[in-house]
Amino acid sequence: MDLSVALSVLNYVFNTNQVQIDPLVIEKQVVMARYDALENKLTNESLSWNDYINQFSVVITPTKTYKTANGAFCREYKEVINNNGEVTSREGLACREKKDYWPNKVLVSDYYKQG
Repeated sequence: MDLSVALSVLNYVFNTNQVQIDPLVIEKQVVMARYDALENKLTNESLSWNDYINQFSVVITPTKTYKTANGAFCREYKEVINNNGEVTSREGLACREKKDYWPNKVLVSDYYKQG
């Protein structure tokens, strides 16, 4: 395929919003950003991550930090995901098990909180 044809196809796809991102890819990117925010950001300091090509972004804000009775560090957080204009807000709780690894204990979407 000629380069100009390939660029024309990409231009059409991006300009007609035909790009579909696998939800598992999005969630993997969110998890990586979440781990980074929970490990490196102060309480109420946001981390923003943008994928301009796929029109996807996430903002993650740790909102509370504490140490449990057994010595584990836990953080509550809020995240806002914008996937090509479709916005999802979630709140969660994660506890650090090792450096850069913060598995969720709770993750609640605004959809469920409104019900």
